Amino acid sequence: ALSSCLQLSAMLASAFALSCAYVLPSPLPAPPASRAAAVRMEAGVPVATPMMPGQKTWMPKAEDRAMAAKKWYVVDAEGLRLGRMSSEIAKLLLGKHKPEFTPGADVGDCVVVINAEKCIVTGNKAKDKLYRRHSGRP
Repeated sequence: ALSSCLQLSAMLASAFALSCAYVLPSPLPAPPASRAAAVRMEAGVPVATPMMPGQKTWMPKAEDRAMAAKKWYVVDAEGLRLGRMSSEIAKLLLGKHKPEFTPGADVGDCVVVINAEKCIVTGNKAKDKLYRRHSGRP
């Protein structure tokens, strides 16, 4: 059985070799004189349209960042808790309450805090914790 399989594969290989004989191509016709310089290229893939054509990064205009566009808020800290008041003031300073808020742009408002010494700290923080201020510079 093995020898008949080998004989069959040898016959198929020789038949394939004869059918694949090298044939010389016919010579190409000469191009016409008027189109001698024209190069014919096959059609390429059409350019893909952008995924989101209308999407562009929006930045606030100069008039949105101008000092004239900023509101001034006066916060009376008397009776307010320090941490909660600070987080609300931070939102006003950053401009997160405005529809034109952008993280990289200064669109926040101005805040003046009065009676800051009368704000409330809960627990023993008033006597145990030392509140200090540092500019961050060495």
